[in-house]
Parts: sequence; structure tokens; C-alpha cells
Amino acid sequence: MIYGRKGSVQLKIFRNKDNNEDSSNTSSSLNEEDKIDKVHEDDYLQNDVSDPNSRRNSINDKLLHIRNMKHLYLDSDDILNDNSDEFAIDDSVPLIQQTRKRHSSHSTISNPSYFNSSNDPDSKKRRASSVSSYKKLVELQPFKNKVGGHTEIFKFSARAICKTLLNKENEWYEFLEKEYCNNNEYCGTLLKYMPRYIGILNVRKSSIETEVNMNDNIHLFSKKLLEKYYIDVDPNELSIDYKHTNLNTKLKDQILSEVFDSSSKKLLNSDNDQLTEVPIETYPQKNDTEVTQYILLEDLTRKMKNATVLDLKMGTRQYGVFAIDKKQKSQRMKCQITTSLKLGCRVCGLKIYRPSSNTFIKKDKYFGRRIKGGWQFSRLILLFLYDGIAIRSIVSKIPKLINDLNKLIESIEHLQGYRMYGASLLFMYDHNDTECKVYIIDFAQCITIKDYLEKANSFTCPPKMGINNPDRGFIKGLKSLKFYLKNSWDILTGFNKDVETYFLSNGTFDQKKVLKYCNDDKFNLPFKWLDSFTEEREDSFNDANNEYRQKWNSYEQMFNLFPNYSDDEEIQSD
Repeated sequence: MIYGRKGSVQLKIFRNKDNNEDSSNTSSSLNEEDKIDKVHEDDYLQNDVSDPNSRRNSINDKLLHIRNMKHLYLDSDDILNDNSDEFAIDDSVPLIQQTRKRHSSHSTISNPSYFNSSNDPDSKKRRASSVSSYKKLVELQPFKNKVGGHTEIFKFSARAICKTLLNKENEWYEFLEKEYCNNNEYCGTLLKYMPRYIGILNVRKSSIETEVNMNDNIHLFSKKLLEKYYIDVDPNELSIDYKHTNLNTKLKDQILSEVFDSSSKKLLNSDNDQLTEVPIETYPQKNDTEVTQYILLEDLTRKMKNATVLDLKMGTRQYGVFAIDKKQKSQRMKCQITTSLKLGCRVCGLKIYRPSSNTFIKKDKYFGRRIKGGWQFSRLILLFLYDGIAIRSIVSKIPKLINDLNKLIESIEHLQGYRMYGASLLFMYDHNDTECKVYIIDFAQCITIKDYLEKANSFTCPPKMGINNPDRGFIKGLKSLKFYLKNSWDILTGFNKDVETYFLSNGTFDQKKVLKYCNDDKFNLPFKWLDSFTEEREDSFNDANNEYRQKWNSYEQMFNLFPNYSDDEEIQSD
């Protein structure tokens, strides 16, 4: 249950229960991540139950319920993640081979003859075993890594979150996946820096409860899972528009398996990665429901113990192509009075873990709006990278960040006609990490070249730079971040290594070389300018006569730098 000032939300998972089997005789719960990770291909072979016709009842049973007593609004910016080894894109294998392999092994309803397997004796045994299970309740946990935003978001499973679908955000993911499969390397690069997309989850809402019925979400199930759970589906009734990933199919099957498997009696707690058992309850079925769509995404926080996160709103324009006048004016004003217009990015929130005291430094989006360019912005970046112990923690993370930013700049520069309005960039690392990861999230206001070609006539506020240009406002923000990181590196290391080239080996970034370089004793010193941050009042930042400004004047002069842009980059708003 989610406890908060606006109420509580519960997620209930239901499966059909054999009348002759008590729920206490269920299989043991999984308690190791590697067990959760496994797609349980052999579960349906384990038992022989006598009533094969019970599968008919399972089709109409509710398998997943979310009881919504009152809405608790969480944060879209909590979608923080890690580049795990499960990512579908493999640089070592040609794109076309990867694509063919996925479609051949995970295609949804690729063989209609499968649905006529009811006369197979072995199939009946497996089916009976599958439907003999128990009803389950799974708690929804709020994310503790909140740094900004306001979109409703819930934890769906140990691997996935779901948030309210806005402006067909799924189409951004689906189009990039399609372009990547068509050998668009720049879309492929962008996908590596995005949370993995799973699909659209149909949620039924009533005045009493909110529920997810598996029958509303058959489109998410691969042929393998349909067979595993013995779901009879007429292929002619399935929509051609599946509304799910065609790339991250393995992850999709793992997520659905961990939710619907009878052995998954526990759900991963989003705060501490511990599995917590929850009570079993039953709720009556309601007919006065309406279907709401949620987007199902990889939970990118699941491996984080003490996540340190910096959320940056990117671009010189943050409203979409269909924004009303009021929205346009308010967003323009925010950009003008913050660093968004001059730097192409602004701080939306940050959360910094301090291992020495086991505490967090937290700042919200309003604090971020008040931060100015120059030494204030630079100091905040350094503070985020600093572990509170030694300068080494800063310099060890900068080279990879710059390498990632260079990849993103190159890719987005080649994506003409694309606009990433309102998207955010996340920097994040766990407390023991020596490198920082980069992610892009929130694509509800973004458009692709396809949108431009098909819908440009209906845009109420089209991009000023036109279809033949990339999103220069977003690129400007990336270049500003690179500028501050590079200058910080030069100052802290004494300008003795080119951070963009020295750590590349045959064109590949070498983190081991970074760690070896940073092992020098000169980096094993605290950074007192950053240590004093928590002691200072915010109103002292702009007071030249304040004692802290006097004390740290030399550092603030040193880091008081601003990027220079060419005329075409000095855009007011695209």
C-alpha cells in the first residue's frame, strides 16, 4: 500500500483458484533476483490436475487488480534506470540479424494453428496445472528517488513501472524502435539512453477501484506466454496495432511472468530491493468501469541502493507543437528567467547521497530555477558528482559523461525533423559507482520526422527552424553540460590530459584507464568549497558581501565560466 497525504493505492493480482486446492499449498516464493529474472518456461509441466476444463474459467477471471482508494500523484521523473545487460541492442551483431532473431523467437500470435491445441493430452495437463493457483495482492510502493515532475506513476512489478499515457508517448518509443530495426544507427544510439519500453497497459477504473484485467492486455503476451498460461485467443480479434515493444521482447516476457506466475508471491520493494510479502484479499467485480491507458516502462531504479540523481530539463523550448497560448507563454517565461534560454538546460531537482553521514542533500525544481549560469551552475554539477570525501569522486566520473554527451550530440544532430520538447536528461549513479549514467526520459511533447510529415498542417505552434533541422535547443543544452564538465576537468586536473581523447582506446572509451589516472594522491583530497554548500543559505549565493562569497571568491572566479555559441546556436526558441 502506498501511504501518503492523498490516500493509498493497492495493486491486486488475481488468478483462478482450483476449488480442491487450498491457497496455502502454493509453491515457495522467489527470493533471489536471478530467480525473478528467469522466464519460467517449465512451470506448467510440474503438476497434473484432473480438471482440464478449468482453463475455460480462467479466461474470464481477473488476474490483476489495482485498488485505488484515492489518487496519489507521484513523479514521472522518478523513472530512473541503469543500462543493464538485458538491453536489446547488441553492437556486436548486425542490426538486421538482431531484428530477425527477435521476430522469429518472440513474435506475437505468429502461428494461428497454436490456438487449436486443445486436443493435445499433454496440453490439457499443463493447462490444468497452470490455472490451479491462488489469489495474490501486491503492494504498490512510492519511489523514494523523487527529484521533479508531477505525472502519476506506479510500480507494476520488480522490473517495471507504469505511468499515465500522455499524448501517445508510446509512439515515440515505437517509431524509434522501428527506425533502429531499419538500420537507423542514430535512433539506435538514442534508444540506449532511454528507459526500455514494454507496451501499453489498459487499466479499468471505477468509482470504487482501479483494476488491470489480463483480458484487456492480451496484446502484451507473446505466443510463448499465451501457451504458458493457456489463453485461447482468436487471432482475427487481435488488433494489428499491438502497442508494445518489438525490440525488448525478452524483458516484456520476464515482466509479465513475474507478475502472473503463481510462484511470484512477492514484489520487489522499490526502496531497498527487498522482497516483501503482502496479504491476500478478494474484491467484487465492478461493471461501471472505463479503460485508461498507462505506458509500461522498465524500472530503472531497481538496482540502486542509494541513488544520486540530477534531473535536467533540456532545450530552449519545452512546450509541444499543439500547446495552447497560455501554456506557450508560461513556458517561455520559465525559460527566460532560468538557465534554459542561455544554456539550453536547467536543474529540475537533485538528490545527492552522502555516505559519510548516510544522508541525502535534496533540492527541488524551484531551487533549480533560481540557480544562475556561471559558478552557481558549475558548482551544482560538481556537488552532484562529489561524494563528500575526495575530489577523485568527481574526476573519475567526468570522462564517461563527456563521452556519452558526445554520442548524444552526434546522434541528435543527424535526426532532422525530430524535436525533443519537454524531455529531461538524468545523470545518476549509485553510492559505490565510479561512473555516472545518462538517460533521457519524458517524451510526451516530442515529435518524430513521421509526425512532422503527417501532422505539420495541424501544428498550432510548429518548430521555427523547420523540418530540415534537428532540435538545436536540446543540442545546445548538451553542449553546455559538456562545456561545464570539460572546464571542471581541466581546472581540477591541471589541464594535463585531454578528457575527450586520452581515455579512448581504438575509439572505445576505457574506464579502467580513467580509474588508473585518478588514483593519483593529488585527487585524494576533500573539496572544501563543496563541503560548505549545506552550511550556506541560498540568499547568500547572490550577495557579494556575504562571508562565504568572500571566503570562496577565488574558486567562484575560477569556475565563473559561460559557453560561447555560434550565431545559429544562439536561438531564442525553436
